[in-house]
Amino acid sequence: MHAGTLGRHAVVDLWGSVVRGTHPILRLLPELNAVGPGDLTAALLAALEPAIGAIDVRLLIADMEEQHLDVRAELQTSPGSIHGSADMDGSVQGEVYQTGGARSANLDGQPTIVAPVTARGDRAGVIEVRVKDEPSDQALRICEEVGVLLGYLITAADQWTDEFHFARRRRPMSLPAEIQWSQLPLAVFSSREIAIAGALEPAYEVGGDSFDYACGMSAMAAGIFDAMGHGLTAARLSAFGVATYRNARRRGDDLEGQARAIHEAVRDCFEREGYMTGQVWSIDLLAPENTTVVCAGHPHPILQHRSTTPEPRPLRGGLPFGVPFDNVLHAEPFPLEPGDRLTMFSDGILDATPDDGDEFGMESLYSVLAETRSAPPREATRRIIQAVRQHRAADLVDDATVLIVDIPAAGRRGR
Repeated sequence: MHAGTLGRHAVVDLWGSVVRGTHPILRLLPELNAVGPGDLTAALLAALEPAIGAIDVRLLIADMEEQHLDVRAELQTSPGSIHGSADMDGSVQGEVYQTGGARSANLDGQPTIVAPVTARGDRAGVIEVRVKDEPSDQALRICEEVGVLLGYLITAADQWTDEFHFARRRRPMSLPAEIQWSQLPLAVFSSREIAIAGALEPAYEVGGDSFDYACGMSAMAAGIFDAMGHGLTAARLSAFGVATYRNARRRGDDLEGQARAIHEAVRDCFEREGYMTGQVWSIDLLAPENTTVVCAGHPHPILQHRSTTPEPRPLRGGLPFGVPFDNVLHAEPFPLEPGDRLTMFSDGILDATPDDGDEFGMESLYSVLAETRSAPPREATRRIIQAVRQHRAADLVDDATVLIVDIPAAGRRGR
């Protein structure tokens, strides 16, 4: 049963416990603020045992490629794991991760609540809570709320511990990929006005691709970039370009000013060493029809206009950022409407090719976009990258990046 099935009286009772200070979430806050990562699940168990009859807690973290949910010994309360890590496909844990809804299950003969660990739509993994008896709707709701609290804690913890980085990685990461991942925003952000999600592949080797976004009071700034070449030089170029983009945004430059700043900084600092393609966007949150974009030699975006059918939307555009001469980069209108889905991608998506085979290509991308139209942006990006990886059947030769933006239907918008 999903926690969303809670009745009106149960919701009132739950809110009353929050007001009285008896809700386990309120008791957890000071505890989690004080413990280190090794004591995290013990603190959760101490709070959830009297609240819902919890007898064991495990935290499973999604790996970098979102194919597995892995457990570190330090992230479970029982030294001997009751069951191993879970595959993303074909498991209860994977289903909860992909759908974002808590559910109860019988795991190894014990009633268990599995809830997503998420913050602003960014999914870190799932939490498993074994309980003495069949869980109630309220118990599921409490575990969902604990999952949100954990999501924010893990997001903040990445600034002061490496433990969750260890949990995500199944093999060593290259230095260029470390540079790129360290500067990315959350993989997902969602609000009533907009949802955005990005994904990069290959996760452990990526160097030249990147994306960035920032949600403001009235607009969402978003950018996608693909630096020339591979390895450390491409990573340096991409990181420098994204830092310049952020600097221009934060000093109040308009969209064309941001694009000029990126072009001039990359051109002057890297000279003939490299350039990068990209797009920078200003998406109006309250009037998406006023959205504008500057395109610098990057593949054209795809729009799904209130339907599953993907439509390419050519942009006038200019030359890549950093070419060694003057570059005319104009902002152009790109009207969006409630219910639209916008997809941006790098050429590594289309160019992925197995040995002696055909490239992934636009038609394959259209097919996955149509199949995932009803999925949240985060799940859609995961499945696109998964499809590219499976098509290639080996490590990608070029980086592949996708960035998806949803404009919620009119009935879900507003402040």
